[in-house]
Amino acid sequence: MRSDPTKDFRSFALRMLGSMSQHLRVIVGLLDDLTLKDMETRLANWLLKQCPRPVSATQVEIKLDRTKRVLAAEFGATSETLSRSLAKFRDRKLLRVKGNTLVVTDLPNCRNCSESTWEKSSGLVGGCVAQEMHTIPQELRSAFLFAA
Repeated sequence: MRSDPTKDFRSFALRMLGSMSQHLRVIVGLLDDLTLKDMETRLANWLLKQCPRPVSATQVEIKLDRTKRVLAAEFGATSETLSRSLAKFRDRKLLRVKGNTLVVTDLPNCRNCSESTWEKSSGLVGGCVAQEMHTIPQELRSAFLFAA
């Protein structure tokens, strides 16, 4: 008994549409990261995405399989900007750098920083502005970041 070719085509078309939808979601997410988030937030997001799921360890080692210049280009930044961001993370005890290995030492604070905007105006070290920003809807947060 042969299967119905129109049913097979519809099934294939739906799978193809689902796959294209997932790719579009990823691209839109990357575009949002590049346009609406600062370098430290993009770095924190990237670090968390490199962690194995579920995150159970207190610290995670991430082996870099590319140069710092290539990684910076993925963030839409220069290698110097990436170096400064890594230095800020080291100063805040969020990570250690050992050659081509990054060791995330403070996953909870790294997660907080990926979900919010780093405080730039005051000299506070080691914190993110999460409390006030989480009460503002995403659309207004985006408008606020553009206005700043």
